[in-house]
Amino acid sequence: MDDNFWDDIKRRDERRLELEREVEELRQRLQQTMDIARIHDQAMIDEAVAAATAQIRSDSALVVHALNCAMQLIDGLISWVPHGQVLPPTLTGLHERFVLAMETISRREGK
Repeated sequence: MDDNFWDDIKRRDERRLELEREVEELRQRLQQTMDIARIHDQAMIDEAVAAATAQIRSDSALVVHALNCAMQLIDGLISWVPHGQVLPPTLTGLHERFVLAMETISRREGK
């Protein structure tokens, strides 16, 4: 065989190896880009979750405040009932359940 043939094969092998190195380098860059994108996406998700959590806490505080106001109103109205007058059992039971529910909410708020 002639030397040009072997030189051509050698050049092709060298070029193939060079292309394989370039492909590997590109593969690594792509992986790095994907990792950066994942980190960015996770940061955006974390930010959205934090904002939603803050909104839920704010809304919850408002609901608890409204319930506290309602409880004070109910207790105030019941205190206006003439002394000795018996409240209907349904009203007494509802008031007791309401008081227990508010106590449970207050305990959970403290945590």
